[in-house]
Amino acid sequence: MMLDGFYGNTALKNRLKASIKAGTLSHALLIEGEKGLGVGFLSRLIAASVLCERGGCGECLSCRKAMRSIHPDIITLDRQGEAIKVDDIRYIGETAAFYPNDAERKVYIIKHAEKMNAAAQNALLKLLEEPPSFVTFILCTENRYKLLDTVLSRCVCLKVYPVSADEVTKYLTSHEGMKPAEAQSLSELSYGFIGRALTLQGKRELKRDSERREFCLEFSETLCFGREYDFLKLSKRFTSERDKIKKENEDPALMFDMTERLLSDVLHVLRGFPVLSYSSERERLLRLGGRLTEQKISRLYMLCEDAKQQISRNINFNACINTFLVRAWEAIND
Repeated sequence: MMLDGFYGNTALKNRLKASIKAGTLSHALLIEGEKGLGVGFLSRLIAASVLCERGGCGECLSCRKAMRSIHPDIITLDRQGEAIKVDDIRYIGETAAFYPNDAERKVYIIKHAEKMNAAAQNALLKLLEEPPSFVTFILCTENRYKLLDTVLSRCVCLKVYPVSADEVTKYLTSHEGMKPAEAQSLSELSYGFIGRALTLQGKRELKRDSERREFCLEFSETLCFGREYDFLKLSKRFTSERDKIKKENEDPALMFDMTERLLSDVLHVLRGFPVLSYSSERERLLRLGGRLTEQKISRLYMLCEDAKQQISRNINFNACINTFLVRAWEAIND
């Protein structure tokens, strides 16, 4: 089955394969996942499987056309992150009424669905409520909560999660021909995102990611084991790291994303699960785990989410950092 070529997310793949085999797959799917998790690739695998007479064999002409993006019955709307307007959706509505060319069904893939404005979403809603019997819609998004509740209610929502470092390593060695040592290094910096590992390959970002990971570890250790004087230094270090990230045209909230992944790995260590992002730092994770309970990790995670929301609303960065550090210190030392 072609879906087996999608790494990780076993439960999701099994659910999809069972639905496709039984002919019960919904006419409207919404796939949510961060950039680099392969949401677009998964949407093509699903589309190919829907159109294949054998449920996604990967060998027939239909499957080969689908994976080469030349199948006439797979129509992709991709505005490359630009706004999706009502006319785009109206065009889909007009063409959706025509019968498929080669297969028994046709599939529309809408990438960056969160970029639809309100008028476009309402136009899509009408399509989802009364779709042609031979059409499947696949919406891809990084954030489902930017879509109207009425649109979400008409879709089966699927979530794609990061994979383990071992799975990233396996993909890089088997599909990209990397040496195991290089693949292992990239996998630890990818945080379970195969797409990110491929982006990092051969780039100077590799060094910067190592520096950012070390920063997150050091600041977490300072919060857990440092003195108040050490704690006061963290605000300056955060500001310095923020300036580096801004100079590289990246989101200042990136530091909190990386901190959340660190917290997730500490929780995985506590529960005996595979580590996703910091597998080479297991001893330091164990030490942090000795200081952090699951309840404290949950509180810190929520503080990271609050800080990211404040940054997205353009609240003063230093104020966000100081508020975060004070609350994090209280959460740990409560």
